[in-house]
Amino acid sequence: MSGFDNRKNISYIADAPSFCAVITPGTAVQTASLTYKAGWKPGPPSVTTSTMDQLMAQLLKLDSACKFYKRGAEAGTLSAADAKALEAMRLDVARTSDAQYRSACRAFGQKPQPRPAGNSVTVANAANRPQGIPALRASSEAWMAFEQAHAELFQLPYGLLNLNVIENWFADEKVQWTADTLAQCFAELKAANCFRTAATLTRGINGSLQIVQPYSHERILQLRNRQVVAQQNAAPANLSDVDRAAWDAVRAKYPQLPVNSAGFKKCCADTLVLWARTHAIETNPAHEPRDTRGDSAALRQATDRILMQWARQSNSNIGQPNSKAQTKIWLG
Repeated sequence: MSGFDNRKNISYIADAPSFCAVITPGTAVQTASLTYKAGWKPGPPSVTTSTMDQLMAQLLKLDSACKFYKRGAEAGTLSAADAKALEAMRLDVARTSDAQYRSACRAFGQKPQPRPAGNSVTVANAANRPQGIPALRASSEAWMAFEQAHAELFQLPYGLLNLNVIENWFADEKVQWTADTLAQCFAELKAANCFRTAATLTRGINGSLQIVQPYSHERILQLRNRQVVAQQNAAPANLSDVDRAAWDAVRAKYPQLPVNSAGFKKCCADTLVLWARTHAIETNPAHEPRDTRGDSAALRQATDRILMQWARQSNSNIGQPNSKAQTKIWLG
C-alpha cells in the first residue's frame, strides 16, 4: 500500500512559515510530526502532548504564525485552504525544494504534480548547506533512535515532563538535534536527576530515594565545570594502583593544590611513606616506636622494603609489548 493511503489516519494539518506538521490525534496522546522548510533552523522532529489544545499551543510557541487545517471528509479531497497551501508550495520553486514539496504532498495525501522550471533551491545538497546544520533527515533519525534507546523516558504519565526538560536543554544550549548532542543531553540531565520515570519512585542500591530535581541550566553548567575539573585533575592512566590511590588521597585532602606542582608530588610521596610505615607496624607491632626519639632502624628498614616492593610492582611491565612503563610516574 502506498504512503498516500496512510492519509486515513491523519485528521489535521498545521502550516507555518517555518514548518508544516501532520497531526495525529489520539485518546490520550496527540502527536505532531514536523517538517521544516528551507532556510529555517531545524528543531524537534515531533511534538507530543496529552490534549489537542496543548499541542496547538506548543506549535504556536514554535511559530506564532502557525495555521491549523482540518482534512476534507472524503478520501483524497482537500479543503480549499489545504489545496491553496499545497499549490503555493508547488509553485514556489525558489524557496521550496522538491523533497519538501513531496513531503507536503505525502502529508496531505496527494500525488505530487509537475513543478515549473526555475531556480529551485539546493538546500538538499550537502555542499550548499551551512556548516554545523545537519540534514533534517539525520536529525529525525537521531531523535527516533534516541526515543527507542530511552523509551522509559516517554512512557505515561511522565513522558511530557521529560520531553519538556529535553527541549529546555536544547533551547538553552542553542545546538542542533544530533546523535552526539542527544547523548550529551541525556547524560547531563540524568546526572542532574532531572528525569522522572517509574524508577525514581523506588530506592537506590543504598536505600536512598532518587529525588527528581527541577531543570536548571545554571546547575547543568556547574556540574559540567566540575566534571571538566575532575578530568583535568584525574590521575594519569599509567600510574600503579598504589600511586593512583596516593594521588586520589592527596586530591581529596588538598583540592586546591595544583596536581602539576612540586608540592603535590611531595605530598604524594609523603603519603606513600606514611602508608608504608603504617603497614610495617601493622605487620610487625614490635616496630611501634616506644618513645619520642623517632623511628627505629628496624622500622625504617621495613618501611624501605615495602616502598621498594611497591616500586618493583609499579615497574613490573617494563619490556612488555605496548608497555608505557617508560612514562610511568613513580611518586614514591
